Amino acid sequence: MDAGNRRPIKARSLGWVNRAAALLAASSVTPNQISAFSVAASLLVPLGLTFLGNDRWTGVLLAAAGIQLRLLCNLLDGMVAIEGAKKGPLGDLYNEYPDRLSDTIVLLGIAYSVPGLPAIHALGWAASFFAALTAYTRVLGASVGTRQYYAGPMAKQHRMGLLTVMLLVLPPADRLGLAPERVIAITLAVICLGAAVTSANRLRLIAAELRARPR
Repeated sequence: MDAGNRRPIKARSLGWVNRAAALLAASSVTPNQISAFSVAASLLVPLGLTFLGNDRWTGVLLAAAGIQLRLLCNLLDGMVAIEGAKKGPLGDLYNEYPDRLSDTIVLLGIAYSVPGLPAIHALGWAASFFAALTAYTRVLGASVGTRQYYAGPMAKQHRMGLLTVMLLVLPPADRLGLAPERVIAITLAVICLGAAVTSANRLRLIAAELRARPR
């Protein structure tokens, strides 16, 4: 991906992020390795919730850390590739494919942390589908020659931010009598709806750009 088609992220201007990217760029670590590591980071979500529980701080903190580490990898791989001038021939593949795996692992890991409730599992699969659809719509635009649109309201960073907040809310909500499965179900439903709207919004922007081209 070239610099003109990157997702706009304010965190790129943070000093510690730039220092981390510079250290990685000066090392033997490649952007593709960072992208692949984001998948490993996302595995902390099912690991934390399945083995430590979604009503305990240890489990939700590990899962939340996995989500944020995944996002950090997504930020640093592009910075090392572009600012660090280390982009390889497979960079575009590694920029997209691990992201789809990570989305699925995170969303299904959260859904299946609630055993015995197929409705929540179905919401997890639906959220995974709509998350992939948002990315597909963006890449579809690029394939027909438009810019890549990262518009929300439920783009990747919004989904991951919402899930992180939800995870941190689970233990106190459980102590207040609000069942964790209800919080998870509501959050996944919001992601489904928001991601569906996001895909439609991006499709609208792509269509508008295509219509505006001279014939």
